[in-house]
Amino acid sequence: MRFDVFISYAWTSCEHCEWVRLLAANLRHMGFDVGIDAKVDYGNDLDGFMRKIPESKHVLMIVDDNYTYRADNLPGSGVATENAAIRDVIDSKPENWLAPLLVRNKEARLPKWLNGRKLKYFDFRADREKESFPGAEQIDDLWRWLVGLPPDKEHAVSNATLRKRAYRIEKVDELRSPGTWSRPELMGQGVEFSYEDAPRNTIVLGAGVHSFSLSVSKCNEDSIYVYADDVKTAGSDDVKAAGSDDVKAVGLVTDGISYDKVDADSAFAYITPGRTITPRVGQSFILMNDDGVLCSVALRDVTYGRNDGVYEKPKIIFDYKILIER
Repeated sequence: MRFDVFISYAWTSCEHCEWVRLLAANLRHMGFDVGIDAKVDYGNDLDGFMRKIPESKHVLMIVDDNYTYRADNLPGSGVATENAAIRDVIDSKPENWLAPLLVRNKEARLPKWLNGRKLKYFDFRADREKESFPGAEQIDDLWRWLVGLPPDKEHAVSNATLRKRAYRIEKVDELRSPGTWSRPELMGQGVEFSYEDAPRNTIVLGAGVHSFSLSVSKCNEDSIYVYADDVKTAGSDDVKAAGSDDVKAVGLVTDGISYDKVDADSAFAYITPGRTITPRVGQSFILMNDDGVLCSVALRDVTYGRNDGVYEKPKIIFDYKILIER
């Protein structure tokens, strides 16, 4: 199994291990598959677990003073073994593969072998004198790095773009889905979604301002219903619950343009005041969230539950791309 995020850390103290596992829990809640040795049962091959490092999409190095000491001075330690595995492959990896997180590391010391490398690092050190403590802001910065968003949130989006978003919200303000299932990446291909297993038939794409609750139900053999927020599920009298990732409006791409070929302006042209659309396999559709951000989705396959010897859960397969504006 390939991890989205591999976490390398030292067992410095119970307090430190607790902090690391809380970080891992936050990342899992976002939807990342996290590799951490706490998941390995006693007796399992930890060396085999460490061999998953080169396969991981990202590696986070939790660098406290003890971590640096072990990496530099204890070649037989788990930290040194993980550092050797990281060092062997880092030159073949993209820039956003490895990031140190500074924790309980007053002098900001990294393992010596990292000297001279220009790495993005995240400062999770607390400063009690200044009443400065890491929290949601640092977690958001880390998420932005993991999915490739610019770190400068103030200048990431122009005022003109913000005005466009405000205009979209005014136009569809009457339209209005939370979800515990999630894909935090900005794009994905071949995503399988067994929607009847998910609360309110909903999967969350992206995170923060770039998040969308995709809510669906079956229509016929090659199509589905896709809903804006507060829309009744087909065949039901129950109203969908509102959520923090509201899809304000939806629209069907009717001219055959590929889902990955539209930009935000052309995508908004497909948005309609209707609250439900029924895309067929091979068609694309547009979602607009509560912040006026847009997402393009392509429906690749529809499967219904069958009982002809082999049961298949109802599911869809789709590609998506959240449209980032500068």
